[in-house]
Amino acid sequence: MGYELRAVIAGDELLRDASRGVAGARVAPLRQGLSLMPMTDEVFDAVTDGSTAGA
Repeated sequence: MGYELRAVIAGDELLRDASRGVAGARVAPLRQGLSLMPMTDEVFDAVTDGSTAGA
């Protein structure tokens, strides 16, 4: 059994701004001003056109 986590790690302020208005977005603070945001299907669709072209 495997588990795959897709997430974005970036500056805390940048992720919080990007996730504003996306109900399913959760930002988890890390260290040194960085945060992690899991890339759920809901978040992916909200920040892209929903396609995986170029991924």
